[in-house]
Amino acid sequence: MFPVSMASSVPQAWNASPRSTPWSNTCADSSAFRFRWVRRNPIRIPGAEPMYRMTILYPMPPDPIAFRHHYLEHHIPLAKKMKGLRRWRLHWLDDDPRDPSPWILVADLCTEDQDAMNRMLASPEGAAARADVATFATQPVQFLRGEEQEVDPS
Repeated sequence: MFPVSMASSVPQAWNASPRSTPWSNTCADSSAFRFRWVRRNPIRIPGAEPMYRMTILYPMPPDPIAFRHHYLEHHIPLAKKMKGLRRWRLHWLDDDPRDPSPWILVADLCTEDQDAMNRMLASPEGAAARADVATFATQPVQFLRGEEQEVDPS
């Protein structure tokens, strides 16, 4: 944790240029401070397009086979009708008794931006997909939303 004196200076410095922050001498290249600056002026990787992502966490149901069947056979065809979806990825989690997961599925839905996501979810097709979730998810799902930024690992 940062000392109180440093933490109290953070809000003023967020809007400063990256080199003129109080942390310029304490953080290499002011990297801890550039988060807000980079968000307003994102660094783009060549060929990578910005996207807005909604990650949906589905809790482990009592009957994983029935859950998977309903999701693949009914929910996907219904949700495919939503307009504006640029990417949809599914991550089915292993049901390992040695390391049990509270989730069965992590679904990532991506649109061009936050407005496109809101329009897609507010559409009749989005409402139908949301209503369908209640028919197969036995516990409340969790939604995580935010801008996706791709980082070059090299």
